Amino acid sequence: MHPLEPAAAFTGYTSYSYLEAGADYRPFRLAREIGRVPPYTAIDLDSAQTERVRRLLAPHTIAIVLIGAYVLVRALLFAIGRR
Repeated sequence: MHPLEPAAAFTGYTSYSYLEAGADYRPFRLAREIGRVPPYTAIDLDSAQTERVRRLLAPHTIAIVLIGAYVLVRALLFAIGRR
């Protein structure tokens, strides 16, 4: 069986690096996103199933990223008091 593995992390960019902490926003510490909970391993997939899942999810990656960006912006606006 082949479990789905996460994509390699890209470390060449920091979100909103053009903003200055304390001047442009109130800084706060975020919880770790990766590795804070054990991976979900209840479903073991063979190589054909893994490929099918990747093929089915590929067209929707952009929508998932855009929704995540929208939620992040709303959270930042809320944090600085611009609801």
